[in-house]
Parts: sequence; C-alpha cells; structure tokens
Amino acid sequence: MDTNVANSRAHHEVYAPLAFAAILLLVWEVLTRALSVPQYLIPSPSVIGNTIINEFGSLITDASVTLLEAVLGFLLGTSAAFTLGAFFVRSKLIENSISPIFVALQAVPIIAVSPLLIIWFGNGLLSKVIMAAIACFFPMVINTAAGLKSVNPESLSLMRLLSATESQVFWKLRLPSALPFIFSGLKISATISVIGAVVAELAGATQGIGFQILISSYRTDTPMLFSAVIFSALTGIFFFKSVALLERIVLKNGH
Repeated sequence: MDTNVANSRAHHEVYAPLAFAAILLLVWEVLTRALSVPQYLIPSPSVIGNTIINEFGSLITDASVTLLEAVLGFLLGTSAAFTLGAFFVRSKLIENSISPIFVALQAVPIIAVSPLLIIWFGNGLLSKVIMAAIACFFPMVINTAAGLKSVNPESLSLMRLLSATESQVFWKLRLPSALPFIFSGLKISATISVIGAVVAELAGATQGIGFQILISSYRTDTPMLFSAVIFSALTGIFFFKSVALLERIVLKNGH
C-alpha cells in the first residue's frame, strides 16, 4: 500500500508538470495563430521548436560554454564561502566585522558589477567565472554558517566534556549536522551561478548563452532569443539536478 502511494506521488510529480506545460504550450500555439501575432513579438511554440532543431548545435555549444563558466564559478565561490562560513563559527568578531559588508554588496545588482569585471579581467573566461562566483557566494556563506551553528547543544557539551579538539568537533559534529544546510546553499548557488555567468556574458562575450541572447535581441530574432532563454533555463535545471543528485548520494551514505 505504501509502495503504491509512493508510486502515485512520483507519477504526480513527473506527469503533473508535464501535463501543465503541454496545456500551456497548446494554448500559446492556438492564441498566436488565432490572433495572428507577429513572430517578432511572440513566436509560436512550433516556430521556437523549429529554431531549436535548426540551431541545436550552436545552442548546445553556447550552453556548454555557459555551464563551464558557471561550474568553475560555483566551485570557486562555494569553496571560499564555505571557508568563510567556518570562520564565522569560530569567531564572532570576524562574523560581526565582515557580515555587514557582504549584506551591502548583496544589495548591489550583479548586472551593475559585470561591466567592471569585463574592464578588469577582459571578456574571456575569467571574468565570467568571477561573476558566477560572486553571485553564488552570499547564499552559501549564510547557509554554511547557519548549518555549522545548528549543532545539538547537548552533543556539543558532551564533546567538550570528552576534551575533543576544535578540529574534532568540526569534522565529527558540526559538519555532519550542517550537511542539509550546506546542500541547500549549494543547490541555490548552482542556479545562481548560471545566472551570474549569463549576466557576465551579456556585458561582454564572444560565446555563451548570454552572448546568444544579446545578438538575437540586436537582430530582433525573437525565436532565437526564446530558444536561448530556454537553453539558459535548461542549463540551470541540469546543474541544480546534478547537485541534488550528489546531495542524495552523500546524505544516504552518511546515514
């Protein structure tokens, strides 16, 4: 009975979104045809689909470039954020000194920072990686610090009583307790890193999904613009699902 319920829920999780998407696309197709909406304003799903098929190789290449930038920025940003989050737990002074600066920087739109990165680091890979790292840094710091502080006070007191070192407390208690928080930060950072990479490409690039979006808008090639946006979303979903899969593997083995 429980197995049937679980299968039913799994089917709902898979088929319900697909059914809704199919209905939405059908309504979109019918309305654009019935109202004779110009293609340069809102192309029909069939036109966008044909564009994706015809330009699939180019879109895959651009998506691969953006994904590479996002992954490298993700690794750089989350590693630095995890390290700083661990320092926050060790020193309240460091947290109180640095946190307001990060909050202030987080209030600055990343699109305002991207032109500076292009000026400083050029329009190659490095500027995109740094932008992706900046984008995913803040949520990872917050989740890491919150997770490392969420230990059971009784467990912490017991380890202190047993004369455990700070290193032992970190690896044996704080880090295992923080894993759900850390992976939440990683999943958020995965999608945001893609956004950061695309925004950086919009400011200056010669390839990538952001570059494709920019060129398509200049040419008023709306079908290609929609196609590039779709591939940007798919890139983010793929990265998110990859981190979610890693989370399931790590947490399952951890328990």
